[in-house]
Amino acid sequence: MFIYLLPLLTISCRQRQYHHTAIDQTASSVHSADTISRAVAELPTHKQLPVPAGFSEIAPADTSFILDLRYASDNNFVKTRLYDCPRCILKTEVADRLRKANELFRKKKLKLVLLDCYRPHSVQEKLWNAKPDPHFVMRPWKGSLHTRAIAVDVTLADQDGNYLDMGSEFDEFSKKSYYLSKEINDNARANRYLLRSIMRQAGFTGIRTEWWHFQYGLAANNQLQKYEWECD
Repeated sequence: MFIYLLPLLTISCRQRQYHHTAIDQTASSVHSADTISRAVAELPTHKQLPVPAGFSEIAPADTSFILDLRYASDNNFVKTRLYDCPRCILKTEVADRLRKANELFRKKKLKLVLLDCYRPHSVQEKLWNAKPDPHFVMRPWKGSLHTRAIAVDVTLADQDGNYLDMGSEFDEFSKKSYYLSKEINDNARANRYLLRSIMRQAGFTGIRTEWWHFQYGLAANNQLQKYEWECD
């Protein structure tokens, strides 16, 4: 989510076998479909307000995705709501790639869960103040790829909305969140591999320390954005 330009690690032969079995693994018991539905229903809603040129929004009406934007609720490590309303806004080319990835997952009877998208600079500062650890949170004066609108944080759910087991929670600041962590079970390892392999097919790259973070493009080619979205 927060770190970028870290080297990708080579997938071992042993991990490749998980790609074929991940879909059959049991979903995480932490996130049931009913729990997700209640959480999403409690989030503030918004009309389809316009976004600047060059940006695109994954609309809440697009039910092929699950919007679980954690910073629009208090279900995050800061334990407070940082967004006034949940909006997944990205550079248009990144949003297009995300839709392509979702189509690939849908063929496997899975849904992409969107945990965070574009993040205003003001929110990046709040995250850094809460967790000033550059292993997990990008320094706001350097700028996150989220603040450049080219990064997303995602996980997977089955068609009923049950989240797949990824071995750690989103924003769990431990080595269990490292993509190649040895502290997770084979089921979670398979699901991480499936998530990353299909995101890569859509053009995204991941990072070493956070299994949920994916980016499309480089920081050097994308300026930090100051845009703060409106809520109705």
